[in-house]
Amino acid sequence: IGTAARLVEPKNLQLLIQAGRALLNSGISYQISIFGEGPLRKELSDTINENNLEDYVKLHGFEQEMPSIINALDVFILCSHHEGLPMALLEAMALGTPVICTAVGGMKEIVSDGYTGLSITPNDLNALTEAILKVFSNRYEASVMAKNAQEYIRKEFTIDISQKRYIELYVNLIKQ
Repeated sequence: IGTAARLVEPKNLQLLIQAGRALLNSGISYQISIFGEGPLRKELSDTINENNLEDYVKLHGFEQEMPSIINALDVFILCSHHEGLPMALLEAMALGTPVICTAVGGMKEIVSDGYTGLSITPNDLNALTEAILKVFSNRYEASVMAKNAQEYIRKEFTIDISQKRYIELYVNLIKQ
């Protein structure tokens, strides 16, 4: 289980740590890896220690080679309170890693719940925990969603398509 995010409040990484605690009695073997730096590092570390989760939740800091790390995850999670269109989510989907995210901002537009990933209500610990358990209990379904997501990214986020959309946007802005 992993994520790549700035360690800031809008990313709601406390929820991911709480999910680590909720998973303790689930019977699954897991480790949550959080990659990134930011002002909440000490607070997150304190939460991990206070909940005796040092063996289950790790703060890895900044990592340059994220594609190989994301590719090795069983599931990539972004549980933000609010978000634009996070590049880390697009990368995870492009790499074929199953994703779980909150239904906010651009994430709710690109993750179709149950088809290209799992989309949960923001700040819902039960929904996040259940989504993680769903990925771990049905690896086949998770791999189908990951393949659907990968295909979606290949079709909708190519350089040519993005370039065309930007040109259309600028042309429409100029016309106004």
